[in-house]
Amino acid sequence: MEVNFDIKSLEVSKRKVITGIISVEVGNSFFPEQNWNDAIVAVLNSWIQSMIQILGPGYNEAQLTFFDGPFFFVIRKKRDHSVVELFRNSKSFKAYDLDIREFGYSLLKTSREIIKEIDSRDWEAEDVVQLRILIERLLLNLELMDKKN
Repeated sequence: MEVNFDIKSLEVSKRKVITGIISVEVGNSFFPEQNWNDAIVAVLNSWIQSMIQILGPGYNEAQLTFFDGPFFFVIRKKRDHSVVELFRNSKSFKAYDLDIREFGYSLLKTSREIIKEIDSRDWEAEDVVQLRILIERLLLNLELMDKKN
């Protein structure tokens, strides 16, 4: 599973909310859809926080939500693998095996590219400051996971 986004779709509102196309590509399809537009920085912040939680000890499940619409997915760590389950209107409709490490690095790569583009446009917002901090925390958690394996 990978994060899908369109860098050219980024826009900033008067209230400094950065929006853009974001979805996940899983099982040869896109969820919720390929051209889903959402508050991209807020979504990334939320997803990274959930990933940091599930990569650490004591958590076996995390919910990652899209902000505009009734869509989310749940990642569950099992003993020897992970699973992602897709939800629409709080109803599960598909589940896939997941390489949690691969998804974490995809999330990291996407977030870095979004930050680079935001910087090139000289945009600044509280969400962007938070995203910068969370990127570093996610990287540390992924590196710790790599050392354990």
